[in-house]
Amino acid sequence: RLISFLAHAVYMGTPLLFGTVGEIQNEKAGHLNLGVEGTMAMGACAGFMVAYKTGSLWLSILAAFLMGALVSLIYAFLTITMMANQNVTGLTLTIFGTGLSNFIGEQMISASPTGNLKLPDGVMSSLKNMSLKIIHTADWHLGQTFFGYDRDEEHEAFLSWLIDILTLRQTDVLLIAGDVFDVANPSAAAQRRFFRFLREANRHNPQLQIVIIAGNHDSAARLEAPIPLLEELNTSIVGVVPRTDLCKIDFDSLLIPLYNKEGKREAICLAVPYLRQGDYPASKEGKDTYVEGVTRMYRQLYDYADSQRQPGEALFAMGHLHATGAELSEDDRSERTIMGGLESISVEAFNEDLAYTALGHIHKAQRVGGRESVRYAGSPLPMSFSEQHYHHQVVAFTLENGCLSDLEAVPIPLRTALHRIPAEPASPAEVLLSLSNLPLAEEGADRSLWPYLEVQVLLTEPDPGFRHRVEEALADKAVRLTSIIPSYPKKEGEEDSRPFSYTDLQKIAPLDMLRHTFTNRFGGDL
Repeated sequence: RLISFLAHAVYMGTPLLFGTVGEIQNEKAGHLNLGVEGTMAMGACAGFMVAYKTGSLWLSILAAFLMGALVSLIYAFLTITMMANQNVTGLTLTIFGTGLSNFIGEQMISASPTGNLKLPDGVMSSLKNMSLKIIHTADWHLGQTFFGYDRDEEHEAFLSWLIDILTLRQTDVLLIAGDVFDVANPSAAAQRRFFRFLREANRHNPQLQIVIIAGNHDSAARLEAPIPLLEELNTSIVGVVPRTDLCKIDFDSLLIPLYNKEGKREAICLAVPYLRQGDYPASKEGKDTYVEGVTRMYRQLYDYADSQRQPGEALFAMGHLHATGAELSEDDRSERTIMGGLESISVEAFNEDLAYTALGHIHKAQRVGGRESVRYAGSPLPMSFSEQHYHHQVVAFTLENGCLSDLEAVPIPLRTALHRIPAEPASPAEVLLSLSNLPLAEEGADRSLWPYLEVQVLLTEPDPGFRHRVEEALADKAVRLTSIIPSYPKKEGEEDSRPFSYTDLQKIAPLDMLRHTFTNRFGGDL
């Protein structure tokens, strides 16, 4: 891939850039030094030799610096004091430096008992990358249809983009916080797309570790079924909450160790899937609520993980739930609150010593409870028209020495737009006029790139033929009609409606509720 190629080109070319900057300054002083490559080779050779013999990183850096300065001093003496030709002197130093460094390297390899050279553990430990680069995403809803239109191309574009981002950023860990699929029994195509992503992500970044939890849309058992195969791709999946022979929760199965590029354990992930009644620890008092049970689950799991971690190791948490205070979409039923929000989990359930808490379920990317380290990544695609202005993203951050740093929202390119026409409900004539001004469809164009369209119309009475007129107006337009939303003007003196409370609903007869709904929608009596 082009992005991967460019990323590695920048990575490999950076050392040469330092020499280039030095040569630019040298030329400004009036000298053309063609011996830069030989100088760098000699410096690198001296640094490696000292590190190999002494096991000291700092002595090796000092040796490389002194050797580079010595070769530069030789060049300066020959070209300035002795007035030697700059081109000849520089080329001579390059040939000599690269040749001598190669000769020394071959001699060291032949003298080595194992036939290869490896820096001492003391040097390697100093060079180890004591950090984890992590990306958090959630709510993919693979296999979703949007008002009858499949979204295969949109999901394919997102997953391809994500692979490029993982490779470009040299990511160590990918956290997927639930709702991988849109339904519990996903299509074969959706499952193939998911497994293909895991394979390609591993192929482009073999060190990548992927941690996945099940969401409320996923079948926990189905998601876990391919675990024996996916373990070869460094992928961990937690769908169900396992229990021991004594019917206690197996906390060890919910703890996923996270490793850096050197294979050293840097953190432990508390991978908690979507919890249903009975998945969490029971209360000793016998009386329990869902919120209390989920809170108890996270607190007990944190205490257990805290007792298992080594000094310097961080703890992460994952969850698929509705957190108190999270902002919801207006009309997306997949994330709506249950029983007036009685199942909303307080941010206090997540210990403040957790380095990061990766949440899923809410489609709008946001932090929770004012805590930067507790976040919803949001969905990669808009799931409804209420999400058309969302900033879809993944969350990238770094764990350095057990601390969170470089937290960044990485925007996801939107492949297919969502349009509401008009922005506010208008009369049928105005709506049809707006639709007539839409761009024409080009022959052979990719229909999957056409935006989805929601039409809003203001009616004074039901108009069964309006949809047919809309479809005729859009017959040659480059849009895909999803729905027509009618609205009706309020009666004179009609008060704004307010949400019904649970007590209000208990007092309303079903027939009265039907009459009220019909009057609000159609402006007349039932």
